[in-house]
Parts: sequence; C-alpha cells; structure tokens
Amino acid sequence: MTVSRHLRHALLGAALFYPAMPTLAGDGDGDPLFGNQGRAIHSWPSSTIQSETNAVSTGTDGSVVVAGWTSFPTPQQRDAVSLVRFRANGSLDAGFGNGGIAQFDIDPTSQIGERAPAVFALSGGRTLVLVTRRIAGTMGQQPLLLSVRADGTPDPAFGPNGLQTIDITRWAGSDVDFRAARMADDGRILFVGSIFDGTGIDAFVARVMPNGTIDTTFGNQGWTLIGSDESLIATAIALDDLGRILIAGRTRGVGVDDRPMVARLGANGIADAGFGNGGLVRANTGFSGDWGAEAIVSAVRILTGGFVQRRIFIAINRNSPRATGVLALANEGSIATTFGNNGFVDLSLEEGSRISTLAMRSDQRLVAAGWIDPNGTAKTDFLVARMAFDGTPDTTFDGNGRARYPMNADGDTFDTPAAMVLSGERPVIAGTLYNNTTPSYHTGVLRLSSDLIFRDGFQ
Repeated sequence: MTVSRHLRHALLGAALFYPAMPTLAGDGDGDPLFGNQGRAIHSWPSSTIQSETNAVSTGTDGSVVVAGWTSFPTPQQRDAVSLVRFRANGSLDAGFGNGGIAQFDIDPTSQIGERAPAVFALSGGRTLVLVTRRIAGTMGQQPLLLSVRADGTPDPAFGPNGLQTIDITRWAGSDVDFRAARMADDGRILFVGSIFDGTGIDAFVARVMPNGTIDTTFGNQGWTLIGSDESLIATAIALDDLGRILIAGRTRGVGVDDRPMVARLGANGIADAGFGNGGLVRANTGFSGDWGAEAIVSAVRILTGGFVQRRIFIAINRNSPRATGVLALANEGSIATTFGNNGFVDLSLEEGSRISTLAMRSDQRLVAAGWIDPNGTAKTDFLVARMAFDGTPDTTFDGNGRARYPMNADGDTFDTPAAMVLSGERPVIAGTLYNNTTPSYHTGVLRLSSDLIFRDGFQ
C-alpha cells in the first residue's frame, strides 16, 4: 500500500497572488494557522543527552502544552520533567517559564528516572502533570501530581514546590509502574499501570481526587487490581459514554504469544461482569507473534430506530515482524467482525509503521496516529489515518484515508508521535523528533485542519 505525500505546504510560499490573504487548507492538511503549516517545533540544546515527548493537552483558547522529560549533563547526568507551551498560533508562549519552556527537577537526589506520562491543561492557563520518579534500588516509580501556574512556575498552594505525592505505601515491596492517566469531567484522575510483586504482574487502576489524595470510594480503597493466570501489563486508559473505565495493554504468559488485553470497570472501579470473562478480554487476533495494545477509545453510533451500538477500538502492534493496525471489539468484548477485515484494519505500510494513539471525532470517525518508515532511505514521519465507524478508509481525508507528515526538525529526523488530542475537531499530535547523526532532540507538534469547521471556536 502507498501513502500520499503532503507536498502542498512546500508550495505555499510560491503563491503569486493575494499574498496577504490567509491560506486555505484542505481537510487533513497541516493547519496554516498553527506554526509552519501546522508544525510547531522546539529544539532542545545541543548538550541534551536525551529527550522524550510523552503527553499533550490543549486549552480552551487553542493553546497546546506538551509534557515529557529531558536528560542534561551538568554537573552530572540528570533528568528533568519538561513542559513546552505553544500559543494557539503555534508560537512558543513567552509568558510561560523560560520563553515557553518550564523544567522541574522533581528529585535532585536522584539523577535519573523522572518522567511525565500525562498532562492536563486546566482553566486560567494552569497545568496539572502526572510525574513519576524512580524509587532508589527498585524499578518501581513514585507518582506525584505537579501543579503549574500560568506563568510556568510551581503552584505552592497545591503543595510544596507544587507537588502532591500519591500514596502507594500499601504496595511496599512491589514495583509500581504508572503508564497513563485520564481526567474525568469532575476533575478526578484515573491512573493505569502495572504492579510487580516479585512473582507476577497485575494491571491496576487507581483514582485520586483533584488535590492528589486517594479516592477511597473507588474500587478497593482507591485501587482496583486486574489479575489473571498470565501477567497483565496496562498501557492505556479511556472512558466511555457511560463513565465506564477501559484499560488496554497486553498479556504476558510463559511460552505463549503476548495478546492484546482489554479490561472494563464500572465507574465505581468494580470489574464489569458483562464484559469478556469477568471484565477481562484477552483478544485472539488470529495473528502469530507477540501483540499488544497501545491506545484505546470507545464510540457510540445511533442506528435506525434509536438502537445504540457501542464499540471499543484499540491500536495494536507487533514488533517482529513489524505490523500494526486497529482492532474493534463489540460492547460485550467479542471481536466486532463487521469492522474492517474481520474486526481488524491493517495499517502496516511501506517499510514499517506503528499506531500509538487514537481519537474519536464527534461524527464517529476514528483518527489513528503514529509513524511510518517510508520506502527508501528516509527516516520515520508522522502517520495519520482516518476511517469510518465500520473501518472503511475515509477517502475525504487526503484522498485515501491516510497521510504522512515529515516534521524534519534537523534535516531528516526520526519523527515518533506519542500522544494525540482533538482540539475542537482538529487532531493535535505530539512526539519526539531526533537525529541520531547530529545527535539532536526536538519536541514536535502537528495540528491538522478539519472538515468539521466552526466547531472548535478558532475560525
């Protein structure tokens, strides 16, 4: 299969007529009102040892805040949680931190292991970040919430240095790994990850109040463990229209292939007995090799007669041989065979691709984003695909339902998206851009135009 290339943005500067008129963009083109034809990039200093972009959120004003971590060398190698804030037009927000950049050394006594798996843009320009630091002598993490004011400084009213520690003392002796988070409409935050007790791995979901204290009304005093006869590794979380909690990841058995895993809990944190086997689905894809789920989203469609059809969509990937695509489940957990080809839409393209994040539009069209390794010597580019509720390619999106977007921050960079949100109906995709020759590291954001105009308030 081939993917059409976006070349129009390279020709915009050659326009000969009406140069003062705003550029119009087609559905799926880079948004000409954001950065350089939809692309906004921050380049980290050349002394940076490594940098990763992990999460993105957007404000009601169209601003974009991106979270990740950066490793720097002085006086010795240290990691810092890093935030980059762009204005609605893609320029760095000079009023935030140091020219749009805010960095936080969460634990100066621990040189490495600080991460930011999730970020939430709040009202008034405030930002809330899930941060983790490695617990010395273990592979486990101590989770914290970091509250940042509109100027990029820690909010002392939230806690010392803007931090509130999430209590994990009940898991003393186990390694706790936080991977993703989701904020509910009431401001409470759900976390997902895995707990390793030395013998096996269980997935977990925890819920905290907006101030960072454990919500003891949820599950078992704030926590729900999801276990089975195989290890379960959770990597993504979503909420459906009924407030139920969806968790995605992979199984890891002994002598068997890894399989995509999906669990569903009620809003109270109790496993949904009507989903799969006691709330757990270990999907049999019919494909060989180790597969896991990296992203999850749900959707509802109203059929003739008012019948409600619910589906769950997961982005699944295999490393060797490389393959990727979207798998759909019906409401009770069976594979939705009317989606794509027996429940699966294959997005394995050219020399390799990977889908890492999903979003569902208000018209029930599914957006999948990740990266593609083009044929030839080129490095990876951002990849976006759009499809209907039944998995058919949305040909109104760049002609065949998929497109690649080279970011090219420093020559031909490896462009690796990690997160996506919809700003109104416009996909906003963030990831790491790096050149392993220079080497150089960059934070990249791509905002696309949408055919659902006038819905996001920016026109």
